[in-house]
Amino acid sequence: DKLFDHSERKEFVYEHNWKVGDLLLWDNRCSSHARRDFPDGERRLMLRTTIEGDTKPF
Repeated sequence: DKLFDHSERKEFVYEHNWKVGDLLLWDNRCSSHARRDFPDGERRLMLRTTIEGDTKPF
């Protein structure tokens, strides 16, 4: 609980205010992410991509 509480401190949280045409990307290896509730019937589009290469991330 202590680590989780620390990670959710305000200085570590980014909250996006969506506008038409916005695109958000994040690295699942290095971030914790969530969403707020949204109205039923609201359109959502989620796409996933995986990037492959020879360089190790760490």
